[in-house]
This record gives sequence, C-alpha cells and structure tokens, in this order.
Amino acid sequence: MFKQTLQPGESRDYSQAGRIVRIDAGSKVRVQTDRGEVQDVFERETVEFQAFTRITLTNIGDQAEVIQARAGTARIIASDDGASVQVVNDVGIDDETPVRTEIVDMPIVSVSATVNKSNWVNSFDDLVWTGSSRKAIASASDAHVEIMLKNPSWSDGPIRIGGSGVSATSGFALEPGESVICTCEGSLYGWADDGAVLTRSILRIV
Repeated sequence: MFKQTLQPGESRDYSQAGRIVRIDAGSKVRVQTDRGEVQDVFERETVEFQAFTRITLTNIGDQAEVIQARAGTARIIASDDGASVQVVNDVGIDDETPVRTEIVDMPIVSVSATVNKSNWVNSFDDLVWTGSSRKAIASASDAHVEIMLKNPSWSDGPIRIGGSGVSATSGFALEPGESVICTCEGSLYGWADDGAVLTRSILRIV
C-alpha cells in the first residue's frame, strides 16, 4: 500500500504490479502507469488499466494531502464502501423496465396440523322475534366448535348478532337470506324486530 503526504503537484512512484488502482485517501490524484495510461481519480474511487508494473501518483489537489493508494489484479472494495447512504430527494422508479428475480434455493417447508373431528350436531328450533328484543342464541360452552346461523330468505328483516350488548344499532347484521359461521366459546345473542326468524345449528365436539 502506498501512503505519503504529497504537496500540490508533487509526484511519487509506486512499484506494484496489477491492473486495478484504488485511491483510499486524496481528494484528487492523477494516476499514470508505466504503460503510459493516465486517469484522474477521486477519493474512494477504483479504476482499471492495462497490466502495469509501476504507477506514478500525483497530488493534483490544491493543498497538501495524505495520498493513500492500493494496486492489484482484482477489484478493490473497502469495508466502508456504501456503508451509509442518505436519500435527500424523491427516488423515481421506472416501472416499465422489468426486474428479473431468481430464486436459487427453495427450502423445504413442512406443515403439520391436528384437526379435531366432530361427531355431534345439535339442531334447535327457529328463533322468532315478536317485537324488537334481544334473544339468547347460544350459551357459553367450551364444547362449541362452530355455530352456524342463518337468517332465512322468508324473514321479515335483518338480525343483529353479537354479545350481550347487541342492539338495533350494534352487532353483526344478517340480512334475509344471509348466513354466518361463528367459531367461539362465548355466549351469542341476537336482536331483531317483529317477524324476524333465525335458524341455527351448533356443531360440537365430544
């Protein structure tokens, strides 16, 4: 590695064979190879030449500086290259240019699950509302797997489904002809106006 303090315009030879030169320090350095090639290189830049055995480094900055350079046959990347990037303006993305993505290694994914089977389906009489009111649909039970509810198409209006606080303005609304499946262990209540009908079945596991 070459490292010397050079005055403006001062030159020094660096005997090192290679094709690549990197300037680690020095605001602007002129690099000339023994093959006659010349390039002006800024700090932390890397340039490529024809194969050389010696280079001459000249400080072409306006003040004395420590010039630090390395030469070799492969591209030289310092550990701090690209360590910090600050974006100060908007970044535009050209969505017309396709981006090729290649998956070179796909790991094996194994998924296992336990499915509880039910052997008991309870059917209940339809719930019919005779006036705006709240009715209990199903009591709390850890035996519930699914509670299937349907507001028949012949019902006179929507039904609200929810907890004990369900009302005419809160809860999940089932319009005539709609159905829903609830997976829960808690109590379910319904609110409806006169003439609404709810059919239900509760799937339990034993």
